[in-house]
Amino acid sequence: MAAWPETGARKPTEIVTHWRLPRKSFKLTLMENRFGRPIPRWTYLLPPAAYYGLIFFLSAQSRFPVQAPFRFFDKIAHFGVYAGFGIILIWSWRRMVRQPGSSRILGPFLIGLAGGVLDEIHQIFVPGRSPDVFDAAADAIGVLFGIALWTIVVLRKKQ
Repeated sequence: MAAWPETGARKPTEIVTHWRLPRKSFKLTLMENRFGRPIPRWTYLLPPAAYYGLIFFLSAQSRFPVQAPFRFFDKIAHFGVYAGFGIILIWSWRRMVRQPGSSRILGPFLIGLAGGVLDEIHQIFVPGRSPDVFDAAADAIGVLFGIALWTIVVLRKKQ
């Protein structure tokens, strides 16, 4: 499909100041890129894997240069980081798995929960760090909040 100028001219000999391209060439659909080629489903695993890699890297640090300004700062940090993880998980899950029903929310939640538990188990082996059940709870609540937030925003856009 050719691009036509906004002036409405359709002859190639006329002078054109602004070009309007067909909308489809810029729209990313569910499983194809803007050139019409299919996107492999495994590529949707890359953003959550990279985000969890960052969580794992930060969890491997024995000390942080910033002191906690108040008592439960670490729980709020866990909640916020895992809320972001939940958003990325639900985004990629919805593009990979096309099953209707509760599996659209349960799958990302269980993956995020497993990630939080693995993070706490990983901290057993890091000098100066220790696992905490309340950190794992903050991780799970954060993942659930991120999934709920993403779902609410997407449902609002559809209305």
